[in-house]
Amino acid sequence: MLMLDLTPAEEARLQEEASRQGVDLTQYVRQRLGLGSPPDAENQALLDLLHEWEAEDAAMTEEEAEAAEADWQELKANLNANRKTTGERPLFP
Repeated sequence: MLMLDLTPAEEARLQEEASRQGVDLTQYVRQRLGLGSPPDAENQALLDLLHEWEAEDAAMTEEEAEAAEADWQELKANLNANRKTTGERPLFP
């Protein structure tokens, strides 16, 4: 068993990235070290698309990011309003 002495900030950064990728911390570290099994072709295509979207988001200007956030908030409000009229619970509390 290997033990790493990480600062709380380093550990938090790793945990945050693992969460963003939807895996637990151990699995994330194994993947980063090249120890995990590689994703199958279908999952790799999805991962590639998600990385592409991440890159697009990172390249947004502040104004584009604000507009995208406003669009997202409007979409959530509209979905919740529609569900309310049909008697369903809101998707976004």
